[in-house]
Amino acid sequence: VDGTSAVTINGKAYPTKHIDENKLYVYLPAGNYTVANGNSQKIYTIADDGTVSEVGTAFTITGTDLVYGTDYTYPADTGVLTILSDKAITIANADGVYEADDHINVAKNINADITLAGVNISASDNAAFAIADNSTGDVTLTLADGSVNVLKSGARCAGLQKNGADDSVGTLTICGTGSLSAQGGISGAGIGGGNACDGSNIEISGGTVTATGGKSGAGIGGGYNRSADNIKISGGEVTATGGKGGAGIGGGYPRGSADNIKICGGS
Repeated sequence: VDGTSAVTINGKAYPTKHIDENKLYVYLPAGNYTVANGNSQKIYTIADDGTVSEVGTAFTITGTDLVYGTDYTYPADTGVLTILSDKAITIANADGVYEADDHINVAKNINADITLAGVNISASDNAAFAIADNSTGDVTLTLADGSVNVLKSGARCAGLQKNGADDSVGTLTICGTGSLSAQGGISGAGIGGGNACDGSNIEISGGTVTATGGKSGAGIGGGYNRSADNIKISGGEVTATGGKGGAGIGGGYPRGSADNIKICGGS
């Protein structure tokens, strides 16, 4: 290990004073363990006979001075990468992982700074990328230059899910020069609300973005039967297609409405 950085095991920190010659000795029972050291994270399984094996993860995570348990978590037994702070973090599919079933969540009320640098997620039972419902946090999602990113969600979920319409709900800003394809499941928007949820406070200022709603969901905006508010396209190349009955940008089928939709740039 890097003797200058604390090591965390399943979120518990072990200070550098316990490290001897860049080795940390810890006695652990059988189970799954997420070990983070500086910007490096690995997951291991300890068998009943004491055999230790490394478990591959779907994503690689990079950033400066990231601390596991403080800035993010990624437990082996859930496959959910959760962003917990405003530190800049870059996420990509790991080498050899073409399509991941793991997914990304942003915790409630967190101002997040996330770069997607080549993720391909097909989440069969969840949202591929979800901001906590009614979160007041502002989330900036940068599409890395030259990257291709795909978010495909399961039924009742938006491809890039942002549920909520309260005045205090934060803003999702999508920027950068890479590409993003967001596909909602049945009743979910491509970008915005999941089933029976509003989608609001979304701005696209860059990138090549394709948002496709599932049946009854908007391309960008509300999920089934719900509305969209404060959607702004200020740059980039945007293609938004609603599912059956849903708007391209706006509300979901059948009675979702739209308010404050602005297209002032991009194509």
